[in-house]
Amino acid sequence: MKIGERLKYQQLVDYINFPVVIYIYETRRIIAINKRAKDILVPDGKLLRYMPDLKLKSQASQQALERGTDILIDIPILVGIREIRIDLEVNSIVLDGKHIVVMLLDYTENQSFGDKFLNHVPRLFWKDKKLNLKSVNYFCREDIQTRGIRFENIENHYDNESAGLLIENETRVIESKQPLWNVMQLIQPSNGQGRFINIQRIPIINKNGTVVGILGSYHLILSKKEFEEEILWLKYEKSRLTNLLAVNDTIFFRIRLDDNWSVEYVTPNVKKLGYNSKDFYLKNITFRDLVMKEDMKSVVQEFMSTKKQGTKRVEMEYRIRKADGSSIWVKGFCVYMDSDGIFEKDHYVDCALRDISGIKTLQKELEVSHDAFQAKFEAIKKGEILIKSVRFTDLFNIEELLVTIKSFSDMMNISCTITDYVGRTLCNIIRKPYIEEELYQYYENREGREIFRNLYKLVKNRESNYVYDNVNEVYVYGIPFNVDDKCIGLLDILVKEKVPPESPIMVFLNDIVERLCSSVRKNIELFRERDRRENAEAQLRIAQSKGYFLSRELEIALTEDDLCSALNKIIHNLVQYIYVGEILLFRQTNELSYYEKQVEWNSKGEENRKVTQSYEKLNLRECEELVKTFKHTNIVIYQQKEIPQYLQRQFRSRRVKTLAIILFEFELSENIIIAFCDRNSDSQWTKEKTTLLTDVSNIIKIVLQRIITNKK
Repeated sequence: MKIGERLKYQQLVDYINFPVVIYIYETRRIIAINKRAKDILVPDGKLLRYMPDLKLKSQASQQALERGTDILIDIPILVGIREIRIDLEVNSIVLDGKHIVVMLLDYTENQSFGDKFLNHVPRLFWKDKKLNLKSVNYFCREDIQTRGIRFENIENHYDNESAGLLIENETRVIESKQPLWNVMQLIQPSNGQGRFINIQRIPIINKNGTVVGILGSYHLILSKKEFEEEILWLKYEKSRLTNLLAVNDTIFFRIRLDDNWSVEYVTPNVKKLGYNSKDFYLKNITFRDLVMKEDMKSVVQEFMSTKKQGTKRVEMEYRIRKADGSSIWVKGFCVYMDSDGIFEKDHYVDCALRDISGIKTLQKELEVSHDAFQAKFEAIKKGEILIKSVRFTDLFNIEELLVTIKSFSDMMNISCTITDYVGRTLCNIIRKPYIEEELYQYYENREGREIFRNLYKLVKNRESNYVYDNVNEVYVYGIPFNVDDKCIGLLDILVKEKVPPESPIMVFLNDIVERLCSSVRKNIELFRERDRRENAEAQLRIAQSKGYFLSRELEIALTEDDLCSALNKIIHNLVQYIYVGEILLFRQTNELSYYEKQVEWNSKGEENRKVTQSYEKLNLRECEELVKTFKHTNIVIYQQKEIPQYLQRQFRSRRVKTLAIILFEFELSENIIIAFCDRNSDSQWTKEKTTLLTDVSNIIKIVLQRIITNKK
């Protein structure tokens, strides 16, 4: 494409007040891109020659090109070192055997393609050189259907003046090969209220220099009433969100990243800390004043490291100062933002603080609580926690162990202690006078930890059972506590003279430690055996309950005379037994690949007799992945983030997170599809849940077969 033609496309996107990029699909070479799109795709301001890779499946891309226009929601895209998610509209024009893509895009969280913001999305249309309308984008089509705006057969729909001006301007673009910018146009239908649009047009010129059509873009000029309605809605939303934040236990801050971290906004519930919002707005208090001095360094380091990594969100725990001088622990959730909502730039930080002082206090109590020890010990016995991942104190009660050790220490007149795998002493050293007091202090402090750590490595690898401390002239022997074939700690003996391994004292101590470990191992195995038995009994009860449920469903399917009522009962019982979300039933039409929705049930199993979502139709030709799967099985399960783009669009209003689809095949093109739409963010189709659905589907098929047979 010649430079002059590219310049026209660049001028067009610069006039559009919305992120837009124009590129060649086959090569991804960018023809034109405006500043708002650059801020999304290259926020660091670098030159962008090629469109970043959109992680679209090949069939989704091909469908967008074939239709000429398509909207894709929540698409991941890699920008620098981070992944962002965007909504986009793809519009395709064929020129010189290639596809020129005009893409409108914005961050998914902005919801720019939602109902409340439709007035501000650009409208696009393109015509051939005879001014026959070739296609329009989704938002222009909405105007045609709801506002009476048209770009074909305009002589029959507009008054003579409006129609004549439109035709004159477009003919002028074709003949002069020059664009027409910033035209204020009155659209006046023959019978209806007129409205103004601001419209731009450029000629579409092929490589031979011939005009083959025009590309136009316009935006609506809102009436005073429409503008006031939007203002009122925005005010209402702001008030609603402010009230919502104010009643929340979490305190929200917007912090400027200046030297003092001044506060741009804070919710009124900051008074729980003893402060007034006014003090922050007048900069009498800044956010830096809140953070305790002891935690300031770690907070700054965490901020800087996450910023370098390009991370959107950071979580950290630190202490802040209340107005009365006391401190509390908070958990902070922070998001880097700039004034245009673009992650990366450091204009300000949105921060939510939640008081976790109670949690911290509880954690501290749990660390020393016997109840906490007992709870974790029980979990280990049940096999919920692997032995190799626990601490010494999770398995042994140090106080009780110390009583046993002290008794033979006094009897044998030896100094000893207990250490873990990193050399930390878990109790005070039992001291005897043959070693100087200073040496005991040395071993109990951090300096002596290296001796115990080295000893642990030697004992664990069975290389030696002692180390000699040359500095202090002390032999340190280690006797391992082995549980589940893992050494989790040592009984450490401190002596001045070397002790042979076969000596009575070493044999006796090894025997004592082995008995203690053996007792723990036996208790663990007993509890695990009990839990295995209880789990088996629980599985048996589940199987019995499932068998009773399926028997009851089968009885309904075979004996009920009112088959529609039977189907409703089966669906209702299924939903009461296990959660499957909303349920939709589609019936095959005369066009074999098309299925229209006939019935729907809510998540409680109640039939919705007013089926309003008539647009929820399925065209299997649009979803090749589903068709291929149906060749091998009649049940298809889509877990989180696995749902194909086509099905996401079809069930967009339901915000489906997981999806199960069952195909019921019958003769004479009477096939049925049932979809189970689950919108819960933590939902998942487990193996057991899928197996149950398979069994129930066989029962449902019996009812559907009876319904079809009766119709014949």
